[in-house]
Amino acid sequence: SLPGKLAVQAMAEAAASAPAVSQAGQPQPLVDMDWKPATAFAAPQDKPLTINGVSATEPAVAGKKHFSSPAEFIATMLPMAEKAAERLGVEARFLVAQAALETGWGKSMIRQQDGSNSHNLFGIKATGWKGASANVMTTEYVNGKATREKAGFRAYDSFEQSFNDYVRLLESNDRYSKAIQVASTTGDSERFVSELQRAGYATDPQYARKINQIARKVQTYQTIADASTAPAMRTRG
Repeated sequence: SLPGKLAVQAMAEAAASAPAVSQAGQPQPLVDMDWKPATAFAAPQDKPLTINGVSATEPAVAGKKHFSSPAEFIATMLPMAEKAAERLGVEARFLVAQAALETGWGKSMIRQQDGSNSHNLFGIKATGWKGASANVMTTEYVNGKATREKAGFRAYDSFEQSFNDYVRLLESNDRYSKAIQVASTTGDSERFVSELQRAGYATDPQYARKINQIARKVQTYQTIADASTAPAMRTRG
């Protein structure tokens, strides 16, 4: 028979706490994302996704401004990430991971001057942007050294618009053509993220590694969800 929910969760928590290992075999510290064991799970693809009994497609969830846990962030973003990921040819969990890294699991969303949410999930700056924007302090890496500077970022009416603009940016900018090619021809999500970093999507030299680490955590949540919703197997007596 399948292991019980508590057993599956215990195994997943143990896997989540294990240090990442580099290609050279040396342990790598996990990204400090204040990760905690899951208390809520993303729904499997064949079941409606709900949060506190509310469909994730309803405005009350799709337009959330505060997230109490990484699990709630994943559950909210995953349906929109799946649509964007299908267009790019990558795994949805990597887009959720990138959004989690950029926003601190939704707890550090970029705010407009009036305090409203910019819904900017991917840290896209307002360069050449004719829509609303938000000016905030951000961390940039110059010659490997972190510095603080003020920059303008695009603002959207919804998280879905942010996902759509992210895909549009990658597809329309030649600097990301290699990343798009890797995604469409190989479906290798880790290589896709690495190509984004090489193209200069972010100045953080550890950007791709951090996304890949977080993507593994997202997969852990999805594994728990699949196991916790699977029907128990019965044996014939």
